[in-house]
Amino acid sequence: MSGNYILRLNAWSFTASKEIYLFEIIFTKIKIMMLKRLFFLVIVTTSAFARYAGFNPDTVKAGKWDMGKMWTFEKPPVDYFAQTYNFRPSEEWFTKVRKLLSVLAEDVLHHLSPKMVL
Repeated sequence: MSGNYILRLNAWSFTASKEIYLFEIIFTKIKIMMLKRLFFLVIVTTSAFARYAGFNPDTVKAGKWDMGKMWTFEKPPVDYFAQTYNFRPSEEWFTKVRKLLSVLAEDVLHHLSPKMVL
């Protein structure tokens, strides 16, 4: 067995010739080289398209909803409700909604899994 390597995996053993081992090394290097070229091509294409489309990331400004439309009860968007829905909720209304949501949350948790209720 001068020209072969012996590989042992658990109870299985088999021999692999030097040619197969070298082929695997070369194939792995080719895959790495192709991935590098693909990455380079994506970067070049993206930057070329950005220049062609007139996009300059240095001039980007934050929009009104860049952080989403989520809000907390500590600072509700009352003005937004008034402008969009023609509805200006009062502090009493928010208190009622908070209580209702806490009751609903407890009810849902109780029905989902009695083990989850603290």
